[in-house]
Amino acid sequence: MIELVSVASLRRAYSERRIHPWDVASEAMQRAATADAAVWIHRLAASEVRGYVDRLDAVDFERAPLWGVPFAIKDNMDIVLRSSLAQQHPGFSSFAGNPELLGYQSADIWANEIGLDFASEDGETGFSILFFYNQTDDYQLERTIPMTTDFLVINAEEVSAQGLEGKLVFSPLDNFYVDIQFGYNDVTFERHTDGYGLDVSGNRVPFIPEYTFRTGARYELDNGLFASVTHTAFGDTYYDEQNTENFSQSSYYLLSTQFGYRIGRYSFTVFGHNVTDERYYQFINRDIQAGSPGAPQRFGLRMNYIF
Repeated sequence: MIELVSVASLRRAYSERRIHPWDVASEAMQRAATADAAVWIHRLAASEVRGYVDRLDAVDFERAPLWGVPFAIKDNMDIVLRSSLAQQHPGFSSFAGNPELLGYQSADIWANEIGLDFASEDGETGFSILFFYNQTDDYQLERTIPMTTDFLVINAEEVSAQGLEGKLVFSPLDNFYVDIQFGYNDVTFERHTDGYGLDVSGNRVPFIPEYTFRTGARYELDNGLFASVTHTAFGDTYYDEQNTENFSQSSYYLLSTQFGYRIGRYSFTVFGHNVTDERYYQFINRDIQAGSPGAPQRFGLRMNYIF
C-alpha cells in the first residue's frame, strides 16, 4: 500500500522515482471504491483517470507543484464555468436637449467566468473566487453634456473587462462572524473616441473603481446584545473618458460601526457611518468642474420592529 501522507512526501517519492503517478492513482481509486458509496456523486472510470495520468508526460514537474497529486472534489465545492452572450436594449437619453443625441444603440456582451465555490459541512466556513473576462461592443456609457448638469448615454465602440472577485466567510469563535470580500476590475476602452474627438483607446472606463475591498466582523450574544464593524475600501476612480487626474477620486475607505440590543420583535441600534469623516466624491462633472461629495460622518439611533 502506498502511503499518501502529504503532497511534499509524494513529490519527494516522484523525484526519487520510487513511484509512478499511475500507482498513486490506482491506490486512490481502490480506496474510493471501498468507501461508503454515499460519499461520491460520481467517480471517474480507470480509463478516464489513465488519460489524465498520461498527460503528465508533457508537464514540467518542477513548474507544477501539484504534479501527480490526486484530487477528490466534494459536493460542498462547486466549480463554476460559464460563457454567455447578452444584449442591452437600445434607448433614449432623458436629458438631451438635441433630438439627434437622444438615441443610443444596443450593446452586445460576451461574458466569461471561471471560479470555485466552497462551503464547509457545518456552514461555519465558506469561500468563493471568480475570474471574469467580458467583451462588449457598443458599450453604453453616460457622458455629461457640456456646461450643464445633465447627461446623455452614448456608445463606446469596444470595451474589455477582466478581473476577479473573492469572498471568505468564517466563524473563529461561537457567535463571532467574519467576512472578507475583494474585487479587482480592469475595464478599458479597446476602441473609443471621446466627446472632444480624442482617441482614448487604452484608457480606463470612467465610474468604475480599480478595486473594492470589504472586511466585516459581527458578534452576537445570547442575551440579545450585538456589535459589528465594517471597513470598505475603494480604488482609484476616473470620472471622465480622458482619465484626467483632476477629475478623478483617489482611493479611500469608509468605516462603519453599530451596537445594539434585540428583544423579541424589537431591536435598538446605535450606529455610526463614515466614522473617520472621510472626504470623497461619488461623482465629478468635468464640464462644470464640480462634483457630488459622498455621505459625511453620521451617528444615530435606530429602532426596528418586525411585524
